[in-house]
This record gives sequence, C-alpha cells and structure tokens, in this order.
Amino acid sequence: EGILEVPFVVLKSNKTYVDVFKHLVSRGPNYGKSYGFAYPGMCAINRDLKIPPIRQYWEAKAGVDVTQYVGITSDEQDRLMRMNGTNRISLLQKYGVSKAEAGKLCERNRMRYPVYRFTNRNGCWFCPKQPLASLRIIYDRFPKLWEQLKIWQKDSPVSFTSRTTITELDERFKAGYYPRIINRKKNIGDKK
Repeated sequence: EGILEVPFVVLKSNKTYVDVFKHLVSRGPNYGKSYGFAYPGMCAINRDLKIPPIRQYWEAKAGVDVTQYVGITSDEQDRLMRMNGTNRISLLQKYGVSKAEAGKLCERNRMRYPVYRFTNRNGCWFCPKQPLASLRIIYDRFPKLWEQLKIWQKDSPVSFTSRTTITELDERFKAGYYPRIINRKKNIGDKK
C-alpha cells in the first residue's frame, strides 16, 4: 500500500532485457547467435519478461479470483477490444478517462514521470518501435544509454528497426538530423 491506499502486488521477472538480448537462438538462420534487438513486429520484452510473472502469479493463486487492473484509457479502443473475455479491467475506461485526462490526473497527484517534461512517450528506452523523435531525445539527453544502444547494435544479428541501425541513426543525428516532434513549448522541425 502507498499513497493510493489500495493493496497491490508488484511482479518482477527473473530475467532482464540483457538476458533476452543475449539469449542464443536455438533454430533457424540465426542459430547460435544472440537474439539481439527485438524483431520488428514482435515484442520479446512483453512475451519473455512481462507476461511470465503475471502467469506465474495467476497459477500460484489457482482457485482464487485475480483481477488485473491495466492503465488503458477510454480512447484506446484497439487495446480495450483485446481485453474482452479476460480478467483484466481498465478503471480509466470504466470512468471514461482519456489519455489527456489521465496525464492531467497524474500531474495533479504528483505521479507523472519526469520524462514527460520533454517527451510525450514513456516506454522502454531500448524499444525499436519508438518514434525517431524519442530516439533523438535519448541521443541528446542520455548519451550513456545511446552508447549502450551502439554497443548492442554491434552484437545484434538484426538491425535496431526494419528501417535502420543505431549506427545509421547516430550518423544522421551527428549530421544535424532532427525528427519532427511536438513539444509543449514549441514545434521543432527537421533541422536543429
């Protein structure tokens, strides 16, 4: 229990992203190589790190009603549809809270992550699905994390995304490429 005054359980995986990245492929054309960056279109992090602890928790509670509350807002219809027939509930949907309203609620209650001061996205910093603008923020504001992505690119049998490698992005960012992002204070164009 914390400031919400609601009992909750924090689940953690016994693996890390690095464990998944370095996992050796056991079949196919990349046999014997490390798994590397997540393949485009699949989230190995969700499959290998997030879902197993939830399943293990449910199995340990066999015969007990377990409800999973998820933070999906009322305007995320595709994600809400995928919850049909499950034991997951979105209180944000139940009370008609949109993504924008959820952000304001978090801000008002001092629960908003500091990263939202300079980006509209909060996700895994190593996610290949993030927009180029988020990657530019990592490049500009978190150089140690950017260097780690460059190291991992060397060890990965697949590109960071289906479109580009971290090495190529590094070269583009060094040359002044700045992806279009919408910021609270100003709209930033293609060049610095």
